[in-house]
Amino acid sequence: MITRPDDGGAENLAKPILSKSKEAKKFERLKRENEKIKRLHNIFYSFHVDNWIQLTLTKGVAGLQQEFADLTSTVDPTLMRSFLQNTSTGRNRYRDVGCLDATRVILNAKLAGGNTYIHANYVSTPYKQKRFICTQDSFVASFEAPLPTTAYDFWQMVLQNGSCVILMLCDINEDGKSKCFEYWPRKAGTSVKFDNITVKTVIVKTMKLHSECSGTIKIRISGLAIMVNDVFFHAVDHFQWLDWPDRGVPPADLTPICLLNYIRKSKAPIVIHCSAGIGRAGTLIMMAYVLETIAKGQKPDRSSEILKRLRCERAYLLHSDAQYLYVHRVLLEYFALRGIISNYMANQVVAFVDDYERAIA
Repeated sequence: MITRPDDGGAENLAKPILSKSKEAKKFERLKRENEKIKRLHNIFYSFHVDNWIQLTLTKGVAGLQQEFADLTSTVDPTLMRSFLQNTSTGRNRYRDVGCLDATRVILNAKLAGGNTYIHANYVSTPYKQKRFICTQDSFVASFEAPLPTTAYDFWQMVLQNGSCVILMLCDINEDGKSKCFEYWPRKAGTSVKFDNITVKTVIVKTMKLHSECSGTIKIRISGLAIMVNDVFFHAVDHFQWLDWPDRGVPPADLTPICLLNYIRKSKAPIVIHCSAGIGRAGTLIMMAYVLETIAKGQKPDRSSEILKRLRCERAYLLHSDAQYLYVHRVLLEYFALRGIISNYMANQVVAFVDDYERAIA
């Protein structure tokens, strides 16, 4: 005989059904709210992109060149005391490229052999404070007295900040000149030692780029294992852009965007350098700043104001007007491929591209 559940049993049977119904309704409500937020975000995103594009096209190439020329690159020496105090220590590669005190990376003196100075600055973006550590390359000091390389200081900085990504935007040698000391081994399975820090390259591969990227651009990724006192301590992904010309610009495609997408989830400060740590490095940072501002649903400031803000954290960012133009040209390319540029702007975009090509020729 089939027995009928008592009242308590009936309640217990009904509860899961009722509970699921409530959860389902709650889920649907949250889903609708998320979709609404997403639609609003897309509207704001497109609106801010549209404003940025209009402003860029209104200025044009000539206007942007003049805007860059009007920006002062003079820095008050009193804001760079540590840099000046280290003019004879071999820790500054270029005597005319200062390092601001307010944002400089301070090394742990106990771990860095009593030294706290490295030519490096924290640079913030809309995503987070200290998003980047912008620094000069590692090098061997060329003074009469034998001095150690800055490689140990460099790796101490990486470990101290827990940085998992290094962006190197130069080659070891360029146009017959040394641009960077080999502070990591380029060949897989080899290692190099700086005092008690050992850097071993575990794997080397070429970064896969978007189909819209130039086939000539090469970015090499090295997976590094960092040992301290011969014990594994940290892992780092090292990205090296091999063919970005010094003081110049590479082809204006999506390569910088691809690179930024690779590293955007990094929570620790991203170490970025070229030779001086201001030209190529500054170009990529400015691009990231604009993209992050728009991605957060915020209206970007004028490009000149963005660069002023960045230069307050890393002096002298961007070497040339060509690099300033390149930031705008790549972002226009990115927005065009995403289908965000309105049809009525098409002729202006074509004119901008033509003027850009003539300007950098």
